[in-house]
Amino acid sequence: MNQFINLKKYIEMGEYEPQVLSQFEEFNKLSPHLQWELVRQAIKNRWVILQLRWADTANQLDYSKKPHLKETQKGIQRQMKQLQLDEERLDLYYSKLV
Repeated sequence: MNQFINLKKYIEMGEYEPQVLSQFEEFNKLSPHLQWELVRQAIKNRWVILQLRWADTANQLDYSKKPHLKETQKGIQRQMKQLQLDEERLDLYYSKLV
């Protein structure tokens, strides 16, 4: 467990994997329903973070003259797609527990 960052901060920063969140004793003490709610909130937070990163990249000065930024955006888009897949996977997992 990270001694410098608490569970709330992990959620705010978009960490949604139950294996990571289970490092926190308070997460493990929650019912599956409440765990899923925290995971869902973290997924939403990660989505916003990725959207902001994508927009920040698109709004760089002289964007059209910096082809490497397109690759950066593609990487962010891959992360967004993976996030959607992870949300579906975790929804299925928690729906079996709740």
